[in-house]
Amino acid sequence: MKITLGTYDIADYLLNEAPKAWTRSGALALAEWLQEMEIEYGIEMEFDAIEIRTSYDEYRSVAEAAGEYGWEPEECEFYEQHDAAARQFLEKNTDICIFASGVIIRKF
Repeated sequence: MKITLGTYDIADYLLNEAPKAWTRSGALALAEWLQEMEIEYGIEMEFDAIEIRTSYDEYRSVAEAAGEYGWEPEECEFYEQHDAAARQFLEKNTDICIFASGVIIRKF
């Protein structure tokens, strides 16, 4: 037997499994991103809230996420370049999902 989950179903499961790990907008962004990966790669994923919680983290900004993994901005960078450099660092090392109020990355 198989149940197909929609975006809101996935977000609700994530929020119920680990309410302190995700914001509502982060859970929705992650759910949409996972569904997009299914389509892009042509695979059907099995939903595992615990695996998702232990594999992904939500941050308020790309700079905060990159900083957690040792990235340090150069002193001479302008603010606009700061986020671009942080994003580039993350993209070289992991999968990232940027949404309106933050970023989700696969832990690395």
